[in-house]
Amino acid sequence: MKFRQLSWAFFLTTLFHGSALGAPIFFTATDIADENTGDDLWRYEYFVANETGIEIDTFVIYFDWLSYDFNIVDLGFGDEVRLSDYGTPAGWDGIAAPDIEDPLNPLFAEDGFFEFNLQALGLFDPAPPIGEILAADAIDGFFLDFIWRGGGTPGEQFFEYYSSADPFGLPVGDGFTMLLTEERPVPVPEPGTGLLLGLGLFALAVQRRRRFWSHPRPRMVLQKS
Repeated sequence: MKFRQLSWAFFLTTLFHGSALGAPIFFTATDIADENTGDDLWRYEYFVANETGIEIDTFVIYFDWLSYDFNIVDLGFGDEVRLSDYGTPAGWDGIAAPDIEDPLNPLFAEDGFFEFNLQALGLFDPAPPIGEILAADAIDGFFLDFIWRGGGTPGEQFFEYYSSADPFGLPVGDGFTMLLTEERPVPVPEPGTGLLLGLGLFALAVQRRRRFWSHPRPRMVLQKS
């Protein structure tokens, strides 16, 4: 019986916590005018909805090296994606990097990526950055042009996101981008710890009450003498 009580609390906690999307990235893919013969040029535009309950300041979206190419330039630091092929909204910096081939294994390469992060505050600047993705907030204005080498149309991509709240600088979450429909989603923050605890306690109370009333009770019958 104790196991059943705990399982009820765990079920409700998992249901509400697991239903949140975290920090999803939605995308649109548009076939744009090709610049070179044989290159199928496309543009991704991204819309980020923060549902994590914490501020998010860095995203990294990965481009499968087998399916994506870029217009490459050499600015003196090696091959880089052309600066005019990607952009971010005000208050954000972005960098796009092509895949890196493994010289020891020509059949393997490290995926390219598009990273965008919140611009750092100046030492004496007390104002918050413009466009910061706060909890239950959303922002758009991120785009990247690429050459599509895959079949069909470009689709979802793997991404990771980071928060300055994490002292170790590790990803606080990941996922796959999702196609943006005509109606943009409204961010819904994850339920707080107190709410989840309350739901668990409520489940235990319901289970205990149900067990109480399910047991037969002794009855006293009075008869006339």
